[in-house]
Amino acid sequence: MLETSRNGFTKRRAVRRCVKHAMGCTVSGQAAGVAAALAVQTQKRPRDLEIRQLQAALIKQGVRLH
Repeated sequence: MLETSRNGFTKRRAVRRCVKHAMGCTVSGQAAGVAAALAVQTQKRPRDLEIRQLQAALIKQGVRLH
C-alpha cells in the first residue's frame, strides 16, 4: 500500500484517505467504550448519560474535544 521513493515514503491516494479517517474512528470507539462503562457505573442507558460527564471522562483520558 505504501510505495517507497528516493525522498522517503509516498502514500497512494486510497491510503491517505484511510489514514485520514482512522483517528476519528479510534476516538469514536473510545467514546463508545467510555459511554458504556459510565452507563454500567450509573445504571443508566447510554442515551440517558449527561454529555458533560462523558466529555469529562474523555478529557481525563487525554482526548482533545473540539
